[in-house]
Amino acid sequence: MVSGSNLGELVGAFFVLVSANAIKTPLPFIRFDALALLLVWGLPAYSHHIQPHKTVYAWRIAGMLIPISMGWAAGDVSLSAFIQSSLASIENTDSQVSPLGSVMSFLYSSYIIIYAILGAVLGSYIDKVFKEDGNIYRALVNVGGVHFTILSVIIIAATLVPLGALRLNPRLTKNEKETDGSDVELRGDEREQETPTQLDFNHPVHQYRQVRVRAIDL
Repeated sequence: MVSGSNLGELVGAFFVLVSANAIKTPLPFIRFDALALLLVWGLPAYSHHIQPHKTVYAWRIAGMLIPISMGWAAGDVSLSAFIQSSLASIENTDSQVSPLGSVMSFLYSSYIIIYAILGAVLGSYIDKVFKEDGNIYRALVNVGGVHFTILSVIIIAATLVPLGALRLNPRLTKNEKETDGSDVELRGDEREQETPTQLDFNHPVHQYRQVRVRAIDL
């Protein structure tokens, strides 16, 4: 089962790598991740058919975990890359504070804290259900089914917030395009300012000055 999960993560990361030029934003990967979470409903449904001491059922569950881990890895890698590329161009107003480092450290710190809290709470709930029922079927339905379905709905709703997100493969938003255009204009102005002024030796004023200098020398 762990091998299937790891294989799914590898496939998801590789898919993000090969489709980086075609898919510009992480929204399609995140939506696929949200839809793949619904496959967790297969765990409680399949739990009644599992027989102990037979590894064939573990292999089948591992195959189900491949698309789930694939969606998770693709969404995580693409979102991290998009955040880093977006914040890398932001001007640093404080020499001691990095915008990219601040945002990424906040996200990973929040992830660790939430993961630690939910892991302890959900684990205690599953243990409680096992003591009461003698199996974890009810916990699989509530945790693996209902809980992940709610998360899937929230994730998909969040991907519809940005401008232009209703497309299947969203591009840059309007504000990002305007920002990119302003950057190009500013860079053009900077190049004009940095380019030294060239003298036109064929201009009449310059020719008059040359004649006047020669007359003074004579």
